[in-house]
Amino acid sequence: MKSFLILVVLLQGLSFAAVDKIRVVWEENPDSDAIIVWNQISGEDATLHYDFFDHKNDAKAYSKSLKAQRVEEYAGMTNHYLNLKDLKSDTNYYFLIKDSEGQTERYYFRTAPNKPKAFRFIQGGDSRNNHKARQEGNRLVPKLNPLFISFGGDMTSSGKDEQWQAWLKDWELTYGQDGRIFPIVPTHGNHERQGYIQGIYGTKNRLVYYHFKLGGDLFSLFVLNSEIDAKGSQREWLLKELQKPKPTYRLASYHKPMRPHTKKKKEARHIYDAWANIFYVNKFDVLCENDSHVVKRTVAVRPSQEEGNDEGFVADPKGYVKIGEGCWGAPVRKPDDAKSWTIDIGSFNSFDVLDVSKKQISIRTIKFEGQEKVEYLNENDDVFALPKNLNIWQAKGGAEQVVKARK
Repeated sequence: MKSFLILVVLLQGLSFAAVDKIRVVWEENPDSDAIIVWNQISGEDATLHYDFFDHKNDAKAYSKSLKAQRVEEYAGMTNHYLNLKDLKSDTNYYFLIKDSEGQTERYYFRTAPNKPKAFRFIQGGDSRNNHKARQEGNRLVPKLNPLFISFGGDMTSSGKDEQWQAWLKDWELTYGQDGRIFPIVPTHGNHERQGYIQGIYGTKNRLVYYHFKLGGDLFSLFVLNSEIDAKGSQREWLLKELQKPKPTYRLASYHKPMRPHTKKKKEARHIYDAWANIFYVNKFDVLCENDSHVVKRTVAVRPSQEEGNDEGFVADPKGYVKIGEGCWGAPVRKPDDAKSWTIDIGSFNSFDVLDVSKKQISIRTIKFEGQEKVEYLNENDDVFALPKNLNIWQAKGGAEQVVKARK
């Protein structure tokens, strides 16, 4: 009780900056770089104070400070964009924002490792207009302690200012109880017009395709844009990037699936023609697809037109697994277009959790239903620990799908 009263007195002595909707973004080099964006409601001279030591609310104690490199009115907000560089890998960075009116709470994020190390990340997409379901999914994020979230597009339904503001306000529910902010890796969806991702997240590439490595030679993620020409300069860039040495795992995130698992969606032949064989030849392990608002899990497949193929794919253990297809709050659809290479399909609000180690990637689909019963993990729990009462999809073939590292 005494400690609580001391805390109250200390907080009463602080004046708070009118800042909200803070997001930490990864685009390239997550072991050394991060983009931080926030909305400045009022106040002037906003400065971000940061350090890899936690100085709590003592702004003067933080060793480094920076002002935003760019300030822009976008989506009805005064967005401050700040690019942090030359950070230490695999390190917590603590920060607060101070302006003429006061300062924020202390937050922190963790940079990616630059050497092989086990980690967890979340993959999902399509939150759009189901406000309650979106919030339930967001509340699950800090209970799973991911290193980052790969979000597969369609954050809002129309991109109106009030929709983006509501989405970013809901994103604050992903913050940890201790102030941890999990970096988002955004993908361009068909409900994002050109410029939306750059305006909201401060990404460098306006066309929203990029690639980063994580854990040295362990892992790489290619974020691609299915809403622009898949065969033009984007494919040329992809082929050039793939000339670099292959890490243990290659994954891709893009919005529209090549072969949707609902009849409500058309086949994405242009995506198939442009990328399917490239992914196979270059030994991609997992493709993260979105857009259809159903849940799917497949065996490893390769593109083929040989007899017995199903919509251009055949089962092949040397191929890639497909997961998705976007149920983070968007209206779910009927899963009525299974393939011969589909393990299971469903229709419920969910995202995927991927646990990455040197030996394998373990994939689980997490249902949002019952999230209020899910307990938080402890700080010292194993990186792959699962919180109590987690609602895991019991798919055919098992709740956990394992993708082994290639020899």
